[in-house]
Amino acid sequence: MAIAKIIQSGTPPTPNAGLFEFSAANRVEVRVKVKAGKTPRAKDFPPTYPASSGKFTLSRFVINLEVQKKPGEISPIELRVRIQDNETTLAYLSNNQWVILDSTLQGDFLIASHPDWPGDPAVGIGQSS
Repeated sequence: MAIAKIIQSGTPPTPNAGLFEFSAANRVEVRVKVKAGKTPRAKDFPPTYPASSGKFTLSRFVINLEVQKKPGEISPIELRVRIQDNETTLAYLSNNQWVILDSTLQGDFLIASHPDWPGDPAVGIGQSS
């Protein structure tokens, strides 16, 4: 089974009330809040990845999210991803392992904050056990 990839590389974000919104099929799928002066970008998804690792099982890729930073710079982020069906968990890919993000559900979106976004990891949504 192929894993769906929602926000494709090069999809431009739309600034809206302090957030950057990424849309697919005319519907906002991802909202990102970054530190002032930063602009998130959608990059290519990795060609290989684990379907699961640790307690996370991937349902679909959401975005490969890059926030450029200088060496040693801290880059906090707030990430909001629209859920589908029984999706309960957000994670990002690091060294071929899924790192689960602490998140809360608000309406149709899972919301997670991370104190220092690690460059340009792929973000997935799925389930945890």
